[in-house]
Amino acid sequence: MPEQVKAGERVLRGIPVSPGVCRGRLLVLGRREEGPPLRKEIPPSDVPREIERLEQALVATRRQILGVQRQVSEGLGASEASIFDAHLLLLEDPVVIDEVTRLIEKEHVAADYAFQVAADKFSRALSAIDDEYLRERATDMRDVAGRVLNNLRGEADHVDLARIEEPCIVVSHD
Repeated sequence: MPEQVKAGERVLRGIPVSPGVCRGRLLVLGRREEGPPLRKEIPPSDVPREIERLEQALVATRRQILGVQRQVSEGLGASEASIFDAHLLLLEDPVVIDEVTRLIEKEHVAADYAFQVAADKFSRALSAIDDEYLRERATDMRDVAGRVLNNLRGEADHVDLARIEEPCIVVSHD
């Protein structure tokens, strides 16, 4: 039987994180725009500056992830916070960092373009693997990449969940 939906209402289907029924204000987290990154070429003389920008963004992202991990550990416990260990490992993955650095040095492109290209490449590769655990790392890669790109571009997260002032139901793609 088809569902009746009143004008202005939307039906959202998904996998709940916790059991039960609740009612409240929704906070819908959108999916980051995906598509080909805009190629930004740089003069060869700017290569060292772009590598420095990359290193600063990686340090800032590491600090952010450690902060979130600490908050989760204090609020929910160390075992729940351990999920961020995978994020930290991806952030420090020499294969990813070497690929980004190679793109900056050889193709003379901006760090954010190089990082997005490399992260997309590795995310697609992880998504194609048969092993479910490794496929889930593609989601981790996208999250880490979004944080690094925000830091490279000087952008804040679209929604700072730490600053929510009232109880709400969070709906997200992942």
